[in-house]
Amino acid sequence: MKKIKKARIWEADFFRGLAILLVVWDHTMVDLAMFYPVWKEAGVSWLIEWGEFGFEYLSSFARYFWQPVFLFVFFTISGLSTAFSKNNFLRGIKLAAVALLVSVVTYLLEFYTGDQYFILFGVLHCISANILIYSLVAFLIDFFVRIMSKLLKSPYNRRLSQIITAFACLALSAVFYWIHHKFNVSFYEDYYLTTDSKILGMFFYAQNWATADYFPLFPFISFFFLGAGLSCFLYPQKKSLLPSLDGGWHKAVTFAGRYSLIIYLALQVVLFSAFALITYCAAGVFLL
Repeated sequence: MKKIKKARIWEADFFRGLAILLVVWDHTMVDLAMFYPVWKEAGVSWLIEWGEFGFEYLSSFARYFWQPVFLFVFFTISGLSTAFSKNNFLRGIKLAAVALLVSVVTYLLEFYTGDQYFILFGVLHCISANILIYSLVAFLIDFFVRIMSKLLKSPYNRRLSQIITAFACLALSAVFYWIHHKFNVSFYEDYYLTTDSKILGMFFYAQNWATADYFPLFPFISFFFLGAGLSCFLYPQKKSLLPSLDGGWHKAVTFAGRYSLIIYLALQVVLFSAFALITYCAAGVFLL
C-alpha cells in the first residue's frame, strides 16, 4: 500500500528556516569573534579581518535590532507548529530529552577542556518547556470541555475545545509578556539579574544561570503562546494560507526549516571544527 505523503505548511517551514539561517549567521559571527584573539596573535592578516568583522558585528546596530526580531519569529512559529502535531506532549518530552543530552555533553566538554561550553537552559530547553506547558493548558481545557459536555448531556465539541484553548493562549501570551516587562530585563540590556535563587534563572535572565546558550522562559513563552493561540484561527484545516506562492523558489530555506533541529545541533560542532581547522592550516595553532 502506497504511503500518503503528509502535506506541509510551506510558509511555516520557510519562516522557521529563515530564523535558523539567521541563527547560523549569528553563531558564525560569535565564533569569528571568539577566534579573533588567536588569529591576531598569530598575525594572519586575512583571519584578523574575519575576526574584526565578527567582533564589530556583535556590537553593531544590525544585531541589536534584528536578533530580537528573528527570535520572535522563531518562537512564534514554534507555537504555530503545535497545530500540526498529533501529540504535543510526546513531542515536548522528546525535545526535552535531546536538550538534556546537550546539557550533559556540553558539561563534560567544559569539564575536560576548561572552556565555556556548558548549556544549562538553552533554546531547546526553552522550546521543550513551552511545548509541555502548552500541552498541560490544552489538556486541562479539553478535560473541562469534556466534563461540561457530560454534565450538559451534549456531544463533545472538539472545535469548541480548540477555540477556547486558542483564546486562553492569547490571553496567557499577554499575561506572560506583562510578567516579562514587570520583572525581567529587556532584550536590549547588557546585564542579567543578580540572584542567589536556584530556580529563578529558568524564568528570567539571571547571572548565575548564564551559560554558552541561554534562553529563560520569559519573554519567549509569550511569543510561543501567541503562535499557539493564532494557529487555531490561521490553520484550522492545517493547510497553507499561501498556496499560490508555493514553489521551487523557497526550497533551500524551507529545507533548513524542516531540519532546523538537526542544523541547530550540528551548528556549533561544524562551525568550531571548521574554524579550528582553518586556524591550524593557516596559523599552525591547534585548538581543542
